[in-house]
Amino acid sequence: MWRLHTFFLASVFMTLFSIPVFLVEALTENINAVNENGLRIETVTTDEDIYISGICEAAAGTHVEVFVVNDRGTWKDETVLTDVSGTVESIKVDADGEVPLSRVWTHELDEGEYDVVLDSDGNKEYDEDEDCVADKSGTGFTVINKGAGSVRLGSRNPDPDEELRWRVLKDDPFVTLLVLRIFADDLEDLRITSFILQARGTVSDHKSIEQVIIAEDRGNDGFYTDGRDVVWGTGEYRGDGAELTVATDAIVPAGTSKTVLVTYLMGKELRDDTTFQVNVSKVEAEGMLSEEDIRLSGLPLRSAVAVVVGSGDAQIVEEATVPETAEDDSVWEVPTDSRVTAFVEKFIPSREGGDESDKERSTSKEGTPVWMQMTVFIALVVIGLVVLWKIVQWIISLVHK
Repeated sequence: MWRLHTFFLASVFMTLFSIPVFLVEALTENINAVNENGLRIETVTTDEDIYISGICEAAAGTHVEVFVVNDRGTWKDETVLTDVSGTVESIKVDADGEVPLSRVWTHELDEGEYDVVLDSDGNKEYDEDEDCVADKSGTGFTVINKGAGSVRLGSRNPDPDEELRWRVLKDDPFVTLLVLRIFADDLEDLRITSFILQARGTVSDHKSIEQVIIAEDRGNDGFYTDGRDVVWGTGEYRGDGAELTVATDAIVPAGTSKTVLVTYLMGKELRDDTTFQVNVSKVEAEGMLSEEDIRLSGLPLRSAVAVVVGSGDAQIVEEATVPETAEDDSVWEVPTDSRVTAFVEKFIPSREGGDESDKERSTSKEGTPVWMQMTVFIALVVIGLVVLWKIVQWIISLVHK
């Protein structure tokens, strides 16, 4: 029994003794790649800097040379160190083996997987008795190239230099001012987090514009359709000429693009000849892989100036009347650009009565509708054919007799 007790006590003693020994061994090679704040990093982008910190007991009280090298699966004694950072840094390690926070690679970095090795004896080789490697059993850190993106005017966007006329319609209060195309490069998916807009024009932005809608154009027609297009985010102006940030949460996959509409839901205070316009100064995004902010090029972008017509000088949209024809011919002038034509025709419906040439084509000089004349003509032709067929049958019967 005493032997069993002795064995148990010995086991407990060895276990307790091995814990601090294990911790000391771990500390002797606890070198990490970190950021400027001393936080450990695993993945960085090419525009960041690399720092190191930690404990290297084997180099205590010495100057060490720091080599940033390509990652190796295993490290063998006397492996020659080849630095890839452009400069081999020299660092003073204190008497306790503590390596101070030190920058060892300044951007731009090259894509790849890397280790950081400390050389304390100056032979520019990895030595097993030194054994100060950042994450020796794995990759010290990985460098990726941060994604990029851009914003452009879509193919269906009206010419920003044209003046558009928007007629008040009680059953269609949506005005799409901008058709944008957002592109993500091949490196990573982009999360679109917000749009920053500025209102322009003479309308009362917070009274005449009920809501700003950012939506994906699922119909691919350049116009917002409620219930069809996917809304990314909405916002409301708080004052005239105010800046508005519309929060969004949408993904543009790497190597693709999406068409996005900036649309106004018009409010209840509109008057003829007042104008409205929107500028997009910034679209904020972040990389899904790099988790870094991504700057989208191509901004700022502005819409065309839209002019309110047909409001009847009324304050309430629902009470506005839409005349069948325009008293001022300029209201009906449409730019020759087909994209702009499609945009304007959305807001200015065709005159129900048509023009004089249309009426001439649809009515004869005597006033009889063309369709009635055609019906009579076809009926006479059919009757004539029937009579002719009867005559032919009669002649054939006479011949046989």
